[in-house]
Amino acid sequence: MEREIELVACDVDGTLLFDYAPALPASTLEVVKQLLDQGIMFVPASGRAHDSLCNLFGPLAQRMTLIANNGTIAYRDGEVVFRSVMDRALGDELVDAMLADDDCEALVTGARTSYMQPKSPDFIAFMRETVGFHITVVDDLKAVDEPYTKISAYYPSRIVDEKPWAARFGSRCSIATAGFGWLDVMPLGTSKARALAAVLEQLGVSPEHAMALGDARNDLEMLQLVGSSIAMEDGDPRTIEAADRTTASAEGELRKLLG
Repeated sequence: MEREIELVACDVDGTLLFDYAPALPASTLEVVKQLLDQGIMFVPASGRAHDSLCNLFGPLAQRMTLIANNGTIAYRDGEVVFRSVMDRALGDELVDAMLADDDCEALVTGARTSYMQPKSPDFIAFMRETVGFHITVVDDLKAVDEPYTKISAYYPSRIVDEKPWAARFGSRCSIATAGFGWLDVMPLGTSKARALAAVLEQLGVSPEHAMALGDARNDLEMLQLVGSSIAMEDGDPRTIEAADRTTASAEGELRKLLG
């Protein structure tokens, strides 16, 4: 017997949205609206920050729980309902390592804004205009008063090799690639799955009655948590292996849930 799906957790970039398109397709937003109207909860679970998710989903975001920053923080009704915090000394060490790498830009993501100490003005334009983040430019990233939740390394011109980062920092924090050029570093044990588990408990939904869709390594644990998991067919091989099945269209899978 097919299990009833009460909640869908869905990655954004590489799953619902491609090549940093400035907006979600109107057809995708309409399917999400219909799911919400039918009582199926929709939870975007993304490496993006809260403001970027709100921009993408527009008024629908007010009807959702949002898992942002790769699972370090979750919001409902505009309020933080889950947050994971990193040791400050470790965060300072990570920022120093990123700033010392000439090929790398560093981004510290807070609850309402993301902070950068950019090496190139192109990084500011990319994050504000293409990715849609609210950005605060600072002279010293380590002087930001917010606790560290997620610190990201961005390599504009190449895929990230996570092995050197894992060898140096992997025993003290969670590290995951998050699409072309991006490496996200978070408090140890952090994942989209950890945030989703907290959200499911708060909402009274069993993991067995949840579905998750994703494409990248940072989606793997989330797909393993739920009763029904779908990976994008061109996704990370490890994520594909963890999923029940694959698809070429996340929107198509969401449409199948409509009564």
